[in-house]
Amino acid sequence: MEMILKFGWIFLVLIIPSILCSTEKPVVFCDDMIGKYTALAGNLVLGSYEFPIMSSTTGSSITSLSDNNIPKLMHPCFSLSYVNNYKNLMFDIFKHGEFATTVCERQCAHFVDAARFECGDRRPPPSWLTGSVIGAKRKINCSDWALPLTEKGVQDGISLTFTYGTYASGDGKDLTPPYTLDEKSMEYLDGMFIKAKEDESMSDIESMFESFTQRHPEIIHIAFGNQITFFGDTYRNQSKYYAPRFIPTTKFWTILSNVPALKSLSLAVIEITGQESIPANMTRNLQAIGFYNVTMKSIPSWIQTELLQFLEFSVTLSYETDISGLDNLPGLEHFILTESNLTNIKSPFLAKSSKLLSLTLQCNAISSIAAGAFDHLTQLKFLNLAGNRLVSLPENLLINLNNLVTLDLKSLDNSSNTIQTYNEMSMQCQANLKAPATRSILDSMPTVPTPTNLLALDIRGQENFLKKNKQLLGDFKNLEILNLGNLGLTSIQNMSLEGLCNLNDLNLVGNPLSDKEWLGEDIFVNLNLQRIRMGSPKSMTSVPDSLIAFMRTASQIMFSTPISLNSVDLYRYKIGCDYDTISTATVFGYQIKNSSCESYVKTAVDKIREKKLGSWEKIDCNWDKKLNGSRGTEIFWNLYKLISI
Repeated sequence: MEMILKFGWIFLVLIIPSILCSTEKPVVFCDDMIGKYTALAGNLVLGSYEFPIMSSTTGSSITSLSDNNIPKLMHPCFSLSYVNNYKNLMFDIFKHGEFATTVCERQCAHFVDAARFECGDRRPPPSWLTGSVIGAKRKINCSDWALPLTEKGVQDGISLTFTYGTYASGDGKDLTPPYTLDEKSMEYLDGMFIKAKEDESMSDIESMFESFTQRHPEIIHIAFGNQITFFGDTYRNQSKYYAPRFIPTTKFWTILSNVPALKSLSLAVIEITGQESIPANMTRNLQAIGFYNVTMKSIPSWIQTELLQFLEFSVTLSYETDISGLDNLPGLEHFILTESNLTNIKSPFLAKSSKLLSLTLQCNAISSIAAGAFDHLTQLKFLNLAGNRLVSLPENLLINLNNLVTLDLKSLDNSSNTIQTYNEMSMQCQANLKAPATRSILDSMPTVPTPTNLLALDIRGQENFLKKNKQLLGDFKNLEILNLGNLGLTSIQNMSLEGLCNLNDLNLVGNPLSDKEWLGEDIFVNLNLQRIRMGSPKSMTSVPDSLIAFMRTASQIMFSTPISLNSVDLYRYKIGCDYDTISTATVFGYQIKNSSCESYVKTAVDKIREKKLGSWEKIDCNWDKKLNGSRGTEIFWNLYKLISI
C-alpha cells in the first residue's frame, strides 16, 4: 500500500504542471441551443456543433444520430479530418496555414439542412422544437420566418445544405415528383439512366433556394445538390438507380453571387457544362470548393483564383477529364481527390500550389506517379496515398518533403477494394471500379528525407517494406501513431520498435501474432503505449506477459484487449492458466478458478510486476524529454530515488 501511495504522489507531481501551463484555448460552448432545432413545417433542421471537431457527441447526446449527417459531410473542414484522415486532426491540421485557422476556426457552427424546402402563400411560418422529431412537411410563408439564432449565432454564420432530395433513406422510398424518379418498375429502371422530370421543377428549386439566401445574408457556406448519392448510394446498392442531375442555370450562379459572406461552396450530383455564365463577384470571398459526384469535362476556369485554398473532388474526375486547370491554383493549401478513375499523376502535380499543406489522393485508380511530381510541395505536412493501385513509386518521390508529419501508404485489403480506417472499420474504395485481379502493393517504401519529423505512419498491407528491411522503422524515432496491420506478422520483436519512444498508438489488426512471445519485454519497458489495436487475432497461441503488463498501465489497452482476446480460444474457453493470469493481474479481488494454476499465476504476476518496475528504471527513451523540462525531471527522479530505498 505504501508503494502505491508513493506512486500516486508521483502522478500528481507530473500532471499538475501540465494543467497549470496549458496554452490551449478555452472550450467553445454553443449558446444557441442544446442539441438541435427542428421546424414542424418546411423540413428545416438547425443543429449547432463544436467546430471543426464535428464528431465529438456522445452516444446518448441528442445530436449523436445526426453527428455524421449530410450537412457536415459536405463541409471542407470536416473533409480534412474525417474517417481515414483522422490523423490530420490529431496532429493539428487546423493550426497550420490560413484556411484552417480562419475558415475552420474553433467556434460554434450552425448547420441548416433545408431538404425539399417549399414556399407558399398564406401558409404559417415554421414553429421550432428542440429534438429530433420532424413533423408533417408543408409549405411555409417564406417572408415570415427566421432561424432561432442568438446574436452570437448570427455573427458565427450559417452553413446551409440545400437538397432537392429524390429519395427518403429512412423508409427506402422515392419521394414524389417533380423532384424524383418516375414511377417505373425496378426491372425497367435497372437498365437506364433517370433524368429530372421537367425544367420547371428545377426552376422551382432555384426559387426556393433564392428565397432562403435572401433571408439569411449571414450564410458563409453552401452545400447544394441531390442527397441521394451523398453517402455513395448506400441505400441503393442493389440496383442501378441514378439520381436526377441538376444543371444550374444563370439564375443559380447569380443567387450564389448575391450571398455576400460566402466562403465555402459544395456541389453534389450536378452537371458543369463549361458554358456557365459566372458573375465576377461570385468568387470574391470563395476560399473552399468541393465537387461530389459532379459531371465535368474540364476543371472550371472560375475556380482558378488566388483566393482558393481548399479543393475537393469526390466521384468526379476521370481519365477523360482535362485537369490542366489544377496547375493554376497558387493559393491552394489543401487538395483532396477520392473515388476517381484517374490512373496517372503527372509531374509536376498542382504545379503552382507551392503552399500546399495537405494532399489526399485516396481510393482512386492511380497506378503510377511520375518522378518529381511532388518536388515543389516543400511545405507539405499531411500526405495520404491510401487505397490506390500502386505497385511501385519513384524512390525519391518524397525527397523534398522535409516537413512531412503524417504519411499514409496503406494498400487495399486483399482484392476487395476496401481499406480499414483508424477504428478498424472497413471503408469502401473505388466503388465504381472493378476490383483488381491481384492485390496491389508497393515493391518498396520511398525514401522519407526527414524520418524523425514523421509523427504518424500507416503502412497497413505493404508487406514488402519490412521484408526488404526489418529494421526500417528504427529511423522514425518520433512516431506517435503506427499502423502495421495486415502484414502477416507473427511477432513484432526485432523490428526496432523499442526505440520509438513517443509511440502511443500501435495498430496490429489483421496479423496472426502466433509466436508465443510476439510482444517482447523491451517494448513494454521502453514504450508508453496507450493503445494496442489487435482486432480479432484468432491465430494467437499465447498471451505474453508484456501485453498483460500494458493492460495494467493503460486504460484503453485494458478495455480493448479482452474484446480482442474473445476471438482467441485459450482465453474465450479458459484453456490452461492464461485466463486466470490475466484476470488476477488486472481485476481487483479476482479469485483463481483453477486451483492447479495458482503457482503458475503467482510466478507470472511476479514477472509482470518486475516488468513494471523495470520500465521505471529504464531511461533508454530519454525520460527527460517525456517529462517536459529539467525541473519536472529533477522532481521525478528525486521521488523515484526515495521509493527505491
